[in-house]
Amino acid sequence: MNRIQSTVIRAGLALACTTAAYAQTSASQPAAAGNDLAALPPPQCEPLVRGVLWWVDPAVDGPRVRQIVQAMADVGMNVLWIIGSNEFLTQADNPLLNRIFDEADRREWRVILATSTNGRWYFDWDIPALKKIEERNIRAMARMYAQRPSFFAWYINYEIYMEWGEKSERIRELYHCIGRLAREITPKAKLTISPFFLADKDQIRDKFRYADPEEYALWWAETLLHAGIGIVMLQDSSELHCRCVPAETRVAFFEAMQAACKAGGAELWGNVETVEVAAGDMTEYAAWLKRSRKSKTALPWTFDMTRNSFKLDLASRFSTNIVSWGWEYWNPVVPRSGAGDGKDNYAAYKEYFDSRK
Repeated sequence: MNRIQSTVIRAGLALACTTAAYAQTSASQPAAAGNDLAALPPPQCEPLVRGVLWWVDPAVDGPRVRQIVQAMADVGMNVLWIIGSNEFLTQADNPLLNRIFDEADRREWRVILATSTNGRWYFDWDIPALKKIEERNIRAMARMYAQRPSFFAWYINYEIYMEWGEKSERIRELYHCIGRLAREITPKAKLTISPFFLADKDQIRDKFRYADPEEYALWWAETLLHAGIGIVMLQDSSELHCRCVPAETRVAFFEAMQAACKAGGAELWGNVETVEVAAGDMTEYAAWLKRSRKSKTALPWTFDMTRNSFKLDLASRFSTNIVSWGWEYWNPVVPRSGAGDGKDNYAAYKEYFDSRK
C-alpha cells in the first residue's frame, strides 16, 4: 500500500462514519424537505455562491460587462470563472477580457481563466494535439494577464469522472502537461479542475462503468498529486445535473473527494449546479433524456431556490468555497429562457442571499 492509498483509506474510514450516520438519520425525511444536515460536519464556509462559470459571449456580454459584474457583486460574488472560445481567450489586446480584468482588479476579486475550450475532445483523445493547444493558449494568456492583480488560477477544462487503463494514463499525461506549463509560466497561479461523479450505479441511463467512492478517491488523489492541481471544484449533481441524485450519494462523493484532496494536497470547493432536471428517479430521468435526444430539444431544466439552499448548505459542509454552474439561467442582465425567467431566478437567489446577511 502506497502513501496515497494509506492516506485516502484512513480519511475514507473516518468519513464513512459520517455517511452512515447521515443515511440513517435522513432515511425518514420527506424528499421535498431534503435531508438531515445536522448529521453532517459543521459548515466550512458560508452556503453562498462566490463565483459562477461565465461563458463570455463578446456580442451579448460585451456591452453589458459592468452591469453583469455589478449583478454578481450585489449577491456577494468575488470570483470570476471565465471561459470562452479559444479564439476569444487568446485574442491579442482583447478589449472585453481586459474590461473584465479591470473590473476584477478594481474590486479586488479573483479571476480563474480556462486554459482552453476544445469541444468534443473526449471522442477522439488526440492528446498530442491538445498539448499543443494548451501550450499556445497558456503562453498567450499569461503574456496578457499574468501580471494582473486579480489573476488567480487556471481552469483545466477537461471535465471527467475518472478513467481506467490507457485512458487513465493519457488524461493524467495531459493534466500533468498543463500543470507543468502553469507552474513554469505562472508559478504563483493555482490550477483548478471541476470533475463530476457517476450516480447511475445500476446503468439505467446508459452502460457507463461505475466506481465506488473509495476507488474514485484513490484515482483522484493520485491524479491531483501527479498534476499539481491545487483546487477541485466538485460538481454536486453528478453527471446528470438531476434532482434524482440521492443526497446520500452526493455526501459519499463529497467525502471521497475530500479524502482525495487531503491526500493529493488540494483544496476542495463545491460547484453547486443551480439548475437541475426535476426527475424524481433515474428511470424518469432516462425517459426524459431519450425524448430529448429524439426530439433534439433541451432537457426541462428547473431553477428551484428551495433545492438550491439545501444543496448550498450540503456543499458548505465539505468545501472551503462555493462556485456554481448555471449562471446563464439566473443572469438578470442577459436573461435566458429554459429554466424559468432569469430575472425571477436571480431575485429568488438575492432574497436568499439577503436573508443570510
